[in-house]
Amino acid sequence: MTRRPARPSEGEAVRFHALALALVAAAADPPAAPELDHVAVGRMDRFEARHGVALPASVREWYGLRGVCGRPEFHHQESAWGPEDFGEYHGGDDPAHDAWPDGEGPHVDPVRDRGLLPVLLADRYWAVRLDDGDDPRVVTAWDAFSSTAVWEPGADRFSEFVHTRVWDHRILHPPLGTRLDIAPPGPEGLADLERYWQPRPATESGRRRRFAAADDGERILLRAAVTGPGRGRPVTQCWLWADSRARLAELGARVRTVLAVPPGAPAEPAPGSP
Repeated sequence: MTRRPARPSEGEAVRFHALALALVAAAADPPAAPELDHVAVGRMDRFEARHGVALPASVREWYGLRGVCGRPEFHHQESAWGPEDFGEYHGGDDPAHDAWPDGEGPHVDPVRDRGLLPVLLADRYWAVRLDDGDDPRVVTAWDAFSSTAVWEPGADRFSEFVHTRVWDHRILHPPLGTRLDIAPPGPEGLADLERYWQPRPATESGRRRRFAAADDGERILLRAAVTGPGRGRPVTQCWLWADSRARLAELGARVRTVLAVPPGAPAEPAPGSP
């Protein structure tokens, strides 16, 4: 096992998660500088020794920071792993499920059998590849502990996964936000969005696309969904957020024009909006 240093060390710059931490700092009151969590670092050391694997440097950096495991981006109606339970079974919010399944069919240990470290259960399981360098890819599957699980691309890098989780949370659970259900935009619609807003990282093989103003004060999240009778009619959820009510109203009007959204299409307040 090749040891990778825990980062950031005291006084050492963040290598992988500067973008995510900048978003966290911008939303914090008062802002706080990231601090190394020596307890978490020790737990990761013990996990590596117990399983004979080396955690990627970007994973050690993020989970070695104090307080990140309790952030709402990773716990809003979801189940997340931290250094204290890396490698353990999570079946959801029901404590009765937090043990290895017994008699429910073939199951595997993702760390031992797949080289994957589950980090989040949010509709699906999200896991980090342990054989993919310092900032590895993130993959997703409906059942992380099944021998027949089909893992699909989630994010190109773990740092991107963290950054987009933080970025999305501001849109999905904001004081100011709204949502439009629209027909999936084709290449022309996506190109039109890029004319007015800057593209941000896309994840889940393009099922989540992001756009923002240069100052990040306007954000657009396109999230593919399926709804309608028999869940057969494709729909894209267009989530909008802005840093003021006036700007949100302007953003909504411009998005409707750019994507040719029918005038009667309702806009729903995002959860947490007044």
